[in-house]
Amino acid sequence: MTSYRFHYHPPVSGTAATGGLFIRIIHARKYRDIKRNYPVRPGDWDNSARRLLLPDTASGGRGEQLRQIDASMRADLSRLESIVKTLSEAGPYTVGDITRAFHETGNGDTVLSFAREVANQLEQEGRERTARAYRSAARSLIRFNGGRDLPLGDICELKLRSYERWLLDKGLQMNTVSFYMRNLRALYYRAAAAKLITPAENKPFKSVYTGVYETRRRSLNRQDINALAELERKLPAGSKSLRNALFYFMFAYHARGMSFIDLAYLKKSDIRDGTIIYKRKKTGSYLEVKITRPMKKIIGRFRAVTKVSPLCFPYNLPVRRRPPPALRIGTEPPEQAPEGTGRTGGHRQEYLHTRCPSHMGHTG
Repeated sequence: MTSYRFHYHPPVSGTAATGGLFIRIIHARKYRDIKRNYPVRPGDWDNSARRLLLPDTASGGRGEQLRQIDASMRADLSRLESIVKTLSEAGPYTVGDITRAFHETGNGDTVLSFAREVANQLEQEGRERTARAYRSAARSLIRFNGGRDLPLGDICELKLRSYERWLLDKGLQMNTVSFYMRNLRALYYRAAAAKLITPAENKPFKSVYTGVYETRRRSLNRQDINALAELERKLPAGSKSLRNALFYFMFAYHARGMSFIDLAYLKKSDIRDGTIIYKRKKTGSYLEVKITRPMKKIIGRFRAVTKVSPLCFPYNLPVRRRPPPALRIGTEPPEQAPEGTGRTGGHRQEYLHTRCPSHMGHTG
């Protein structure tokens, strides 16, 4: 009979200090402890239940850190369960065999732990979007696995096909399924490159969908755009948020389909000689857009509220939780696009010859 559970050793002093978390393994009346370097404070631990006290899912910051620690603890126990099962099938074993196997498998050979490790590295390189995609794909696979982390080596064709069916049964679209599969595939081959696993010869991702499904185009026609351009006159007097949403949309439309994240971070310093030169958040490439009369009027509408801001539009756009340090009032704006890097592109700028009426620039 083998047992293993987490124990907590509180710090010497201070409720803000972190104590020692370890797994005690008992087998054949002998025990060994495996220390885990998780930052757990005395108030985070329920000693009677031997588990973390997790806050509600809405809390961020420390709450998110505790949920990540809890997931790692579950992964440790799941790994021990697998080790004990393997040793039991092989014959007699000792408590030392268990701890040795645990240390030999390492801490970075599970899907969730490896995804976090890679995501942290990507964030340091400024690749936040890819980091979020890797974390999201790993968490989805863990949910499919009943909330238990799993070794990277357990990823196989059969498990992936079951995972794909699970995603489709939840009502997800093919492109969403492909998003998860492509990011898991990237993590899988990163792990193979790091020598954490030996990739399967049959290529486990070959039988699941990793393409881009052609969806029905839902572009607006000329009548729709003209109707939106005339909409401000029909909005109720107190509908400030609707008016602003309309202005943001029309500006993005006239700016050759500028994405909302790029519009939200558009700086006054990006405007030079009647042209916007900005760096795309998604790709890092520079784009050059000529400012049209409707765009100029929309920027002018927000001039009063952005008088002391380096941005063209207010800070309280829903895409921002808080202004980044480089864009706060009183700080220097980020670097500007170097000369010669702007891209004019070959897009025609007729935009259906839609005329934006003069009232689109009014401030009253």
